[in-house]
Amino acid sequence: MNLLRFSTLSALLLILVVSGCDNASTDPFDDANIDANEDAAVAIANAVALESGGALDAAADAVEVAAADAAKSGAGCEYERSYDEGTQTWTGFVSCEFGSPERLFYSLFSRTRTYQFLDESGSPQQYPENAQALNFAIVDGEGIRQRPGFSHELLDLGADLVVEGLGEELKTVNGTYDRSATDTLYTRNVERTLTYDLALTFIDVQGAGRVRDGNRPVSGTIEGVYEALHTFSAPDGTREQTVTREFTITFGGGDDRDITIDIGGDTFLADLMTGEVEGLD
Repeated sequence: MNLLRFSTLSALLLILVVSGCDNASTDPFDDANIDANEDAAVAIANAVALESGGALDAAADAVEVAAADAAKSGAGCEYERSYDEGTQTWTGFVSCEFGSPERLFYSLFSRTRTYQFLDESGSPQQYPENAQALNFAIVDGEGIRQRPGFSHELLDLGADLVVEGLGEELKTVNGTYDRSATDTLYTRNVERTLTYDLALTFIDVQGAGRVRDGNRPVSGTIEGVYEALHTFSAPDGTREQTVTREFTITFGGGDDRDITIDIGGDTFLADLMTGEVEGLD
């Protein structure tokens, strides 16, 4: 009798173990190790990165305009600008392309922006000579980006930035930056689509000049809110997750290409040029 009970119990345990293993191995959502903070960090890093035409690219453009480099083309970008004497405002258009759409890495984006040079009293002037500050706005933007396991489509873009310290080595950027986009992350079993709105606030972000010349932000922070719908698609179905996260980006620590993203109690390091997140890309 004892032997029979032992055999029956062993058989039941074996069935449970096998059943558990089967469930673990066939649920693609479990295999994907989906983490909302990680996905948000990937989206935020790309939305900030220089090569994706992100928030740091906007800040770099503003600093370059302040340094009278606004009409210079190069490094994959073409610039145009015109001046309206009635509003005392410059309007500029920039289009940048990096890589090739047939290659693994590709980025294409354009921006329409307006800007005014300001004198000591805060009044606009046409040229940057002796200007003390710069009002810089992005009024329109388009863009796509791809790299292995990742694609990005820009849906909407706007920014209002102020650059101060035009006559000093370090320029200081403050203001707001808003971006809406769809990112898609591809893994073996699950395709994750992140459709999000991003609101950023620049707080005393300082840099010496053109980022593409090797200058990086050396201090300051960016605070933001990430609101998104994460959609997970797999052969056996689709799941959705609404995500809202507050986060902080800091500069000036470690490698000068790194930014630190603190979000939802987690900390991530990302490359400010490429937007790749350490350990996730």
